[in-house]
Amino acid sequence: MNTTARPRFLSALLFRISELIAPPGSQAWIAAMRAESQVVSPGSSQLRWAVGGVITAVRANLVEGGGWLFVSALSLGVAVSYVDLRSVSRLALQVLLLASAFSIGLWGPSRAMIAVPALIAGRALLVVALGFPEPYSHDQMDVLYCAAPAGVGMCTGLALRSLLRRLQSRE
Repeated sequence: MNTTARPRFLSALLFRISELIAPPGSQAWIAAMRAESQVVSPGSSQLRWAVGGVITAVRANLVEGGGWLFVSALSLGVAVSYVDLRSVSRLALQVLLLASAFSIGLWGPSRAMIAVPALIAGRALLVVALGFPEPYSHDQMDVLYCAAPAGVGMCTGLALRSLLRRLQSRE
């Protein structure tokens, strides 16, 4: 990839994420930001514009009623991390993350793209606040170990919700 193709690709990806997480009332705003980004000089300026689109979508999501889910997911992440730090095996962590993210995907699909990262961030916050206790003292990036089960749980919850809606519409 040449030097302008990579920021252009990342910018398009960030705007796609913005469109996924923005509530319906903010979709036009995100579309306008995407259109304006074509006028911004290519490269890092265009990438910064796209990051602004993600920030705008997150703010809109929180303002339009997603704040409770964000705070709940952050708190749940802290609780899951506490269980992980007190547990002998990682099985409890994986099951709790999978179940939590599955629930978010099933019952809060429009906010899942905000809540699941909050779940992961809540977990990381407790580990960092406690100074990377065992087992994180050797590999600090292991804090992000929860991203895979959380992502699988969210995608499974979203897929089940979609399937249930299709089955309902056939009746």
